[in-house]
Amino acid sequence: MRKKIFVVIVVIFIILLSIVLTVLPVRKPTPNNSQQIPTPTPIFPGSTNTTPLRVISTNPIDGTTQIASNQPISISFNNTIATEDLLISSIPPVSFTQEVQKNTLILTPQQPYEDNILYTLTLEDAHSHQVLLSLHFSSGNSPTAIPMQDTNIQTDVDTFDKANHPDVFVANNTPYTANNFSVSASYVDGSPFGHYGVYVSLKTPVGKQDFLSWLHSLGITDSQTESLDIHYQ
Repeated sequence: MRKKIFVVIVVIFIILLSIVLTVLPVRKPTPNNSQQIPTPTPIFPGSTNTTPLRVISTNPIDGTTQIASNQPISISFNNTIATEDLLISSIPPVSFTQEVQKNTLILTPQQPYEDNILYTLTLEDAHSHQVLLSLHFSSGNSPTAIPMQDTNIQTDVDTFDKANHPDVFVANNTPYTANNFSVSASYVDGSPFGHYGVYVSLKTPVGKQDFLSWLHSLGITDSQTESLDIHYQ
């Protein structure tokens, strides 16, 4: 009798245990919310870009002369921009209204450009202070450059011009006179854009070699020297 009762109790226990395991929900592991996938930090706080900003085109192009006295400057970038991404300066100073259309910055002068003045428009990355653009243009056909007063901007523009516009860089270092040569530069109008011609007056037989050494002292490479429009006199 006792044995039967024991068996009944065991059976009842097994049945109850099965019911409990069936009714109770299975707890699934919860995700660990403390580990979140980091998102890229925008390089330019004013926009959502994570790609370094660079200029892909301008209108007018560099070196253009005889532009309209009130012509806007259009600058296209490789991605969308915000005005706070950029530092804009010009020599001589120009007050521009700024308009952004997706990846294009449009600068409209508030006053007409002066005739026969070489304007240099400089754009810098507002965060890294890297020069993104040095654009030269004029509303006349015989522009005259005006030296910059801000030495920091001048240094940045000189570095950019030396790499991208060696004729402008050399012209900005003239006139120059040495014992064996003297050098000057003047703007040469052309199509679609002009350039600076370099005119060297040789005083002695070694004047040409001394002139080339002077170019090297400015940081002008041999390949850049070959690209210059040099006239020996």
